[in-house]
Amino acid sequence: MSIFKRMLFSILFICSLSTVNGSVYRYFFPHTNPTEALEEGDLETAKSFIEDGSDVEQVGLSGKTLLLLAISKENEEFTQFLLEKGANPNSKGTTQSKYPLRAAISKGNAKLVELLLQFQADPNLGEENFLKDAVKQGASKEIIQLLIDFKGDTQGVFDVAKTPEMTSILLSCGLPIDGHTEDLAKQLSKAAEEGNEAFVAILLESGIDPNDKGGYYKKPLERALNDSKKKSLRVVELLVEHGASIEGMLHHAPTPEIAEYLLMKGCEIDEYDSNGMTPLMCVDTKVAAFLVQQGAHLEKKNDRGATALAIVASRGKKEKCQLLIKSGANLETKDDLGMTPLSRAVDASQLEITRLLLESGANINATDNHGMTPLMHCSVRGNVAITTLLLKNGADRNTQTTQPVYYEQKDRFGFNDPFAKRFRIPVGANAAEIAQIFSNNAVRELIEEQR
Repeated sequence: MSIFKRMLFSILFICSLSTVNGSVYRYFFPHTNPTEALEEGDLETAKSFIEDGSDVEQVGLSGKTLLLLAISKENEEFTQFLLEKGANPNSKGTTQSKYPLRAAISKGNAKLVELLLQFQADPNLGEENFLKDAVKQGASKEIIQLLIDFKGDTQGVFDVAKTPEMTSILLSCGLPIDGHTEDLAKQLSKAAEEGNEAFVAILLESGIDPNDKGGYYKKPLERALNDSKKKSLRVVELLVEHGASIEGMLHHAPTPEIAEYLLMKGCEIDEYDSNGMTPLMCVDTKVAAFLVQQGAHLEKKNDRGATALAIVASRGKKEKCQLLIKSGANLETKDDLGMTPLSRAVDASQLEITRLLLESGANINATDNHGMTPLMHCSVRGNVAITTLLLKNGADRNTQTTQPVYYEQKDRFGFNDPFAKRFRIPVGANAAEIAQIFSNNAVRELIEEQR
């Protein structure tokens, strides 16, 4: 065998030992620096290099310092050794690497975090905010507490706390709410909507104002009543017990139990809200039934003179209409325009409500302040089905207006359109003539067929 072949065989044999017996391999090819030794877990050799004067800030091929490498392996003993030997806890090696403290936080290792902080790791290095990082990552309470104790910047931390659990940790760590009230008020509002009783209690106990909207349109109590699928009575109780205003809140009661609680706490059963509405006008059928049992006034009017029945009729709430009628609501009470609930239902094109009111005995020919009957209102709206129903039930086709009436077309959002056509109904017009003015020819033909 030639010398060259013998040398090649020897090299291949020795290299194969690296996978079979590392110690034999290292006998021929020893570590040349502490980084190499540490990467392979040879701590004693790595320590020997440092003890013999190797640079403790040495950066390996991976771009990590020895300290970062030790942290990545979660070797607490070697991390402490490096720090005691002067390793910089605020050096990250190359620009692509993490700061040691951030790396320890990412590992979720509280002991490493504590070691670094004890050796002067800066929790607010440059523009970095390690406390915010920990909060975003859902770090343990122990890590959060360490960062707070070592003066980590708390500005905006509640804003990045995305879970009730993390906010609870921050509060339990003694983080003051001063300067964070808006963030916490937002969380209270959201917790109230979600029906999270435990979290609502924690936030209120921390001193958050239950009347702070937190930048939202509604207060927490209103969100708990209006927007919550859970409809938690306990959340309502917690908010009220901590000072939430109950003014106007009975209007939003989602259940009879919550309505009963609000009445017990002082809400008035017939109080008006800022829109001139009573609770009976606003709540659903089950709560309305409870309020009627408790003595709610059926004939109270809103700021336009409409009763609960007229309002509900125009909105097409059949079940609630049935409740109010059965409870004795007056079918002929007129609003400020002289319109009865039947006229309102017809004007809103509510076929089933129109049928219900007629079956209940509503006056089919009641006139408003302009002399308009339900049939004439239907002539304006052009609803063929309701026109047919009214005519079959004996609606008078010959009644005439007593005053001129002016109409403006609405846009698709329900507002007056400044460019839309305007209509004028003259004095003395009957239902067929009104239908013609509004080009509702099908309705006009139906009316004229009945002559």
